[in-house]
Amino acid sequence: MKYQLHHEVGMRRDVDRSIIYVKNPVESELSDFLQTINTELAVFLGMMDGSMEIDEAVKCWSELFFSTKPDRKIGNVLQNMLKSKLGPDIQVYEVLNKVDSETPARDDLPDISTLIVPKKSENFEDPRLRIPLQMLFMPTLNCTQNCYYCYSTESYSNNIKALEFGRVQEIMEEAKGLGMHSIDLSGGEPVSYKHFFPLMEKLSELGLEVNLPTKYPLSREDVRRLKDIGLKTIQISIDALNPKVLDKVVGLKGYGEKILKTLDYLEEAGIGVRTNTVITSYTLGEVSDLMRFLATKENVYRVTQSPYSNSRFNHKGDFPISSEEYRVILEESERIFESRPDISFNPGEVFEPYEEVSIDEREKDWEGRSFCSGGRQNFALLPDGKVTMCEELYYQRQYIMGDLKTQSIMEMWNSPEAKSISSPPKELFPDGPCRDCKSLEACHYFPGRCVRESIKHFGADKHYYPDPRCPKAPV
Repeated sequence: MKYQLHHEVGMRRDVDRSIIYVKNPVESELSDFLQTINTELAVFLGMMDGSMEIDEAVKCWSELFFSTKPDRKIGNVLQNMLKSKLGPDIQVYEVLNKVDSETPARDDLPDISTLIVPKKSENFEDPRLRIPLQMLFMPTLNCTQNCYYCYSTESYSNNIKALEFGRVQEIMEEAKGLGMHSIDLSGGEPVSYKHFFPLMEKLSELGLEVNLPTKYPLSREDVRRLKDIGLKTIQISIDALNPKVLDKVVGLKGYGEKILKTLDYLEEAGIGVRTNTVITSYTLGEVSDLMRFLATKENVYRVTQSPYSNSRFNHKGDFPISSEEYRVILEESERIFESRPDISFNPGEVFEPYEEVSIDEREKDWEGRSFCSGGRQNFALLPDGKVTMCEELYYQRQYIMGDLKTQSIMEMWNSPEAKSISSPPKELFPDGPCRDCKSLEACHYFPGRCVRESIKHFGADKHYYPDPRCPKAPV
């Protein structure tokens, strides 16, 4: 019997420990996770390329670490490691698949010798990666649409001198060399970047998967070119089926008919489509018709609904929908997609203003909040080479980690500015609830404070204030 590590799971040495992770969370069928693991488990999983019988692998592993043949005690040690958690919903053994002799061995796993870290040197406490794993690239902040609910601002697109494309290519080559598997694109509108197609060709040449979200109306020729480059999937953001409503949403006459044709061209080319629909009070009545339409598209494989919530730059009091309004839409959408079980339906939640959430609920939400990966596992590259911890912070100077115009990725990642963002010193909190909080260090250490939410709620000059979900935050 042979086993193989799931093809969507990667491993690598992270200087003084090893990590196991989902290579491309956007496209994976697995629950997203990234976990540090000890040398014993790393080496065992590194052997799971599907080329070796499991008994032989266990024997080699046992002799390597225990200098003896496997026995019941060693079997229990291995079994306990395989039952350890990689994430809230997944254990190690669940990413090992039985394979037959016809299954080709994985050739992308690291040499097990590179995974051996001396016991005295292993460090599992610091959640910040020694080598970044993911990058989001914003090639331009310009946009061809003018969506009425956009979270961005046009002011940042003024007077930005974009990186030379040659330097962009060098950065992507370095990212590949560091072990990155995919690149997320964002903007602005990434398709409007003047070097968009050469960028896509370069990423394909490097073997980097591209997670591309767009609202850009692609022509049949555009779609065919992307298909030839090797693009397998794309995200289309679409909020209605009625062309006139779509025109109003994005502020462009004739847009609706063009983006609907884009969906036809993508289906014709066999490019997989995931969609995102932002639901506002203006488009609420359009959602069911759109969902029925998407359910007829054979290449649509994921549908996400995102009820509107206030953004950093855009606060419209008449845009939000109520929980009851969304419940009706949600039930109808679930009925529609019963006929397409192959479509992953991902409904969002209606945002509840922090002022309306009780202290008890806030404490529960705060304890269970997600890990902030910005500046810890990944970073966002702005058009001119500046690096920020989060794409929605843009050029907020306190969260600029470096500049890839003059630095390498690793020089940026190891800079004092980058390190202080994930572990900010107390003097960066001149006043406010965080200043004298006993949990300040632990809060930032793990799982972190969402700076974006702090800025949205309290303003850019109070970026050091608490995440408003914190029970100690003023409301």
